[in-house]
Amino acid sequence: MKKNLLILGLGLVCLAACAPRGLHRSSSTEEDAPSESSSSDSSLEVINPDDPSSSSSSLSSAGVSSSSSSSGSSSSLDELEPQEVLKYGFQDLNNSQYADSLPTTGQYSILVLPIEFTDYKFSESELADFDWTLNAEEGTAYWESLSSYYYKSSYGQLDLSFVVADVYESGYTARGAYNQFGASGRDNGITLINAAFNEYSSAHDVQQFDTDDNGWIDGVIAVYSCPDYYSGNLSYDQTSFYWAYTYWAQNEPNINSPTVNLYFWLSIDFIYEGGDGDAHTLIHEFGHMLGLDDLYSDSSYGTAYAGGLDMMDLNILDHGAYAKILLGWLKPYVVTEEATIEITPSTATPSAIIVPSSSWNGNAFNEYLVIELYSPIGLNEHDSLNSYSDRPRGYSKPGVKISHIDARVMEVSYNQWGQLEDSVYYYGDNLDGADDYTYYSVGATNCQKDYYPASTRYNFNTLIDASSPSGTPFTYGTYADNSTLFQAGDSFDIQTYRSYFANRGKFNNGDEFPFSIDIVSVDSESAIIDIHEA
Repeated sequence: MKKNLLILGLGLVCLAACAPRGLHRSSSTEEDAPSESSSSDSSLEVINPDDPSSSSSSLSSAGVSSSSSSSGSSSSLDELEPQEVLKYGFQDLNNSQYADSLPTTGQYSILVLPIEFTDYKFSESELADFDWTLNAEEGTAYWESLSSYYYKSSYGQLDLSFVVADVYESGYTARGAYNQFGASGRDNGITLINAAFNEYSSAHDVQQFDTDDNGWIDGVIAVYSCPDYYSGNLSYDQTSFYWAYTYWAQNEPNINSPTVNLYFWLSIDFIYEGGDGDAHTLIHEFGHMLGLDDLYSDSSYGTAYAGGLDMMDLNILDHGAYAKILLGWLKPYVVTEEATIEITPSTATPSAIIVPSSSWNGNAFNEYLVIELYSPIGLNEHDSLNSYSDRPRGYSKPGVKISHIDARVMEVSYNQWGQLEDSVYYYGDNLDGADDYTYYSVGATNCQKDYYPASTRYNFNTLIDASSPSGTPFTYGTYADNSTLFQAGDSFDIQTYRSYFANRGKFNNGDEFPFSIDIVSVDSESAIIDIHEA
């Protein structure tokens, strides 16, 4: 029964995991772009929160400040420390649905399967470029490799390597494979991936790729040799078979001989999209393999709720603080009373603030505001200077991002005939209730809303636009820009920005938000945030 629940619960989430190229336009102007001479120093080292010797040469530690407060109340440094806010993770949620996701920390290897069609042969240079785009420790000539990006984004907590198998010769032309497997819209590359994996596993020990010993290898990257349907003008592909997406093969697990479940599938052409060694699409899809959802809206709703400028939205920049919290890389300050707090850029240091609803239970899979300092340095620098594949550039100036996150988990139950019986919000500390007829899922989403259990009125991630308190600005192909960020002297309260909340001035769960948030100071290295009663 869990196999059917997968399709109902999350199997459709990532089928359009990167939006079609050339369809996005920005409302940003040329004046927003920084010059090369004015760009921030990108050589700042990342800070590993578990390594006391790790430090940045130009960023001070974040903390609670008793100065520069615009209200009369603040907490001392000893009274407020970053908190551990995960009681379970994406792996636990996905496993409840007979799915899987990757470990979010540690050092491990991922198997890569090149799949070749008879009319599109891999060249030696393409295979070398793909390995380079996956594994280059110092990044590629274009940007970061997949490995170097996640090492930096996780503050050194996720150390990846990729083992590229010999080419699997499918024996099909690209069109023949589509006719055989893709035309139904149900295969999603699984048959070819299973065949390539079986050939590899017949000659190699694959248990090394099952680091959590659950009977499935942790994940597979399958790269095919023909163009994707969009860039290759493959007019016969009516199901987007030749695209980039993450999915689950749903093979039976086997502890002694692990099988494939989690994978993503993409064309070799994606690594040349912005320049040689372009890992943007690889990075976005790998975010799905870690458990992250798309932030862009599907065509039914047409609003860029999260503003576009995020790796899980338009495939650009670093992951936002919300993702780093949910992946266990960042322990935030949790503010439940008045405080004045200094934060540093979340791209370089594990620093951010959660201001939760009054129903806070200590778990990041809940509802809250996330406050972070964006700075166009580190993993943000490249995409703030350059437009990737007709996408808008990232913010070119430092500023404070405030996002409303609704990551509340729902317990979903079906009967033996696959009919929905119940879906309720769940606030327990573990997911022990999962069985053949019950699974757990984050309820809200920005994308594929009709397939998620929460009300379609609720978004998973809503970016608050400082410049547009009374409207929802990210519609009709427009995205966030520098004016979206909060600057020194700006303030947030939920009544002023009520249009960003489905319950108009309350959290989605009905709770009041009793605080005002004042931005006391902002620069590229730190921001001081004063949180006080409204």
